[in-house]
Amino acid sequence: MALQHLRSSTANKRPLPAGMSDGQLAVNTNSTSPGIFFKTSTGVLIKAGPVHVGTTAPNASPAPGGETGNSTGELWLDTSLTPNELKTWDGTAWVSATGQEIPVSKLIDGSARQLLQTDAAGTGVEWTSNVDVPGTLDVTGATTLDSTLTVIGDVTLNAQADLRFADSDSSNWVAFQAPATVSTNVTWTLPATDGTSGQALSTNGSGTLSWSAVGASLDTAQTWTKGQRAEVTALTDAATISVDFSDSNNFSVTLGGNRTLGNPTNQVAGQSGSIFVTQDGTGSRTLAYSSDWEFAGGTAPTLSTAASSVDRIDYIVRASGSIHAVLTKAFV
Repeated sequence: MALQHLRSSTANKRPLPAGMSDGQLAVNTNSTSPGIFFKTSTGVLIKAGPVHVGTTAPNASPAPGGETGNSTGELWLDTSLTPNELKTWDGTAWVSATGQEIPVSKLIDGSARQLLQTDAAGTGVEWTSNVDVPGTLDVTGATTLDSTLTVIGDVTLNAQADLRFADSDSSNWVAFQAPATVSTNVTWTLPATDGTSGQALSTNGSGTLSWSAVGASLDTAQTWTKGQRAEVTALTDAATISVDFSDSNNFSVTLGGNRTLGNPTNQVAGQSGSIFVTQDGTGSRTLAYSSDWEFAGGTAPTLSTAASSVDRIDYIVRASGSIHAVLTKAFV
């Protein structure tokens, strides 16, 4: 038996599948949304084509007496978007038929060293000098930044990589580097303001840094609450015994023969201290004094002569070239 196709020129009118025979076609010739339809063996209406082109979805406003809704798999070219997007009805909603592809709609040539990124709408790409990386940026090679780098989040330099600060012509640099092994993560929090001249950063033991004086200030009065001491520096026994006052305040020497105590180098007015003089196992060693050593009455004292005896010369530098001294004998 021959079947007669159904026809309609009413905009957005689709046939009712209940009124169609198996294998019968229905054609809508209206230019607003033309279509060819048939029904499946289960009685479901299918639109065979063509693709609907427009700013609103097909059959969004069904004509009276016609089938409502859309058929799974029918296509719509959505011209409300720029660029236009092809969509398909998945049975519950219109979804993009182009997947996640971003149309390359703005690829005119960019400026030197610009990069491509998605535009604000996420529908295209564009050239830009400002790169926003919302996730992790993994840089494995050398990177040169010609402008300010703003980072919202932490920066990690792996495997003892340096944090380098180049000089004015970038020919040399200074750097910070982590130690080879770090057992526990540590964060140091810097002070909010600059310190005063001569101060240094110190920690409270919990990672908070602050400005503090370095040791005792030498140009202000100090009150010592603990014992202070100077080392006793051994002098080298020789025919003329050399003394360098920049080495220490206190010295010692064991005489192995008749000796002369030389004029000290680096004399500074106000320095004071002691020199412990010990006779060797033979004893009776004499000690003469160079011209800078001055004793009361202008007469140099004589040392104890017993073997292994210890005398002490106490001194204070009055001025460079003038050292006032006192000998105290026979401590041993």
